[in-house]
Amino acid sequence: MNKLLFITTSTLAANPRLVKAFETLKDNYHCEVICFFQQDWSKQLSLQIEERNPDVTFYKINRREAIFNTLLSKLIHKIANLLTPLLKHKLWVAAYASHDKTFQLERLAKKITKQRNYHAILAHNLGAFYPAFKALSKICRLHLDIEDFHPGETPYFNSKYEIQNRILLMNTLLKKADHISYAAPLIMKECFKLFEKPEVIKSKSTVVNNCFSQKEFQFKANNSRKIKFVWFSQNIAKGRGLETIIPILSEFSSKLELHLIGNLYEDFKVEALSNFEHFISVHPPQPQKNLNLMLADYDVGLAIEVESNDYNRQICLTNKIWTYLQSGLYILATNTPAQAKFMTSHPKNGIMTDFTAKDLRIKIKSILYTQIEIRNQKLERFNYAKQSSWEVEQTKFKKIKREGKSLNS
Repeated sequence: MNKLLFITTSTLAANPRLVKAFETLKDNYHCEVICFFQQDWSKQLSLQIEERNPDVTFYKINRREAIFNTLLSKLIHKIANLLTPLLKHKLWVAAYASHDKTFQLERLAKKITKQRNYHAILAHNLGAFYPAFKALSKICRLHLDIEDFHPGETPYFNSKYEIQNRILLMNTLLKKADHISYAAPLIMKECFKLFEKPEVIKSKSTVVNNCFSQKEFQFKANNSRKIKFVWFSQNIAKGRGLETIIPILSEFSSKLELHLIGNLYEDFKVEALSNFEHFISVHPPQPQKNLNLMLADYDVGLAIEVESNDYNRQICLTNKIWTYLQSGLYILATNTPAQAKFMTSHPKNGIMTDFTAKDLRIKIKSILYTQIEIRNQKLERFNYAKQSSWEVEQTKFKKIKREGKSLNS
């Protein structure tokens, strides 16, 4: 059986797209995964993923335990950032400067690939692209998965050179890749713009939408007096738009309730939720399947994106908008370019809003006014969404691996 090696800078729980990928391919390939393991909210969820995949080999990096390699990797990251102004066009400098886990991943990936042959290495996250490239053998293929448009993400360090580093990494490594998959159409479009001649990557590019197995969802008819709004993320914290929408939702708290699912930051609880606990329920982080099943209990999913300089947030499609769709929820989505395109494709599944207090109030009132209709149409939305499932999307993924060539999306 051919071997596949997956590489990520993340934990398993924080990278559900990676998990879907190796769970899709594990029946036909021996899958091995290099990932990180952290003593935080993701610990138990990651262990559950391991337990349900006994045939997958996991190489876990615990940065606290591998203290020497961790400190060395962080030191090289800092040195590379200092070298960037002098060596702007060096790929290795850009790679080490861009992520403090890159060197650590590269060392482990090279060690593993020296001991066994792989059919392909599949890298998720920008910080994993260079380690995957350096670990390649002559017979091994490189598959890069682009879940975000990294040059469009706001850098939180080395702001003068980091975007330049990301462009260099993507411009170089996307050309060298055998296959490239993208989590959203607009992300693929922006990646094409990085090249003077985008034809060099178009022929090996395909969009694999970030949806989930339809088996993970269920239909429930809701009959509670109050209509139920829901929002989820890995973390419930500042900067996600909740500070704006919660006070507005509270104006209608006699008619609605809000459910938040995720790891609640204490400072956010004190500053943003303390005055609104009468209509808000907070639920802890859930395994992905449990979360998807749990969403059946609600009526309206909030897909809100704040206005910011982070261009990636404007063109990406989050896990939440797909799960709302597949759950049959009515979606209240802010009008980013990606979400506007999404909602235009699924016009009966929700409503768009500007991220302003005025328009949010108008759209919330509209939802309350049509509460009965929204609930009556939930089964129709649920059945409609079956055409947007991982069962459909994974056929693209399997075909790429089976044929050894890429697809046009």
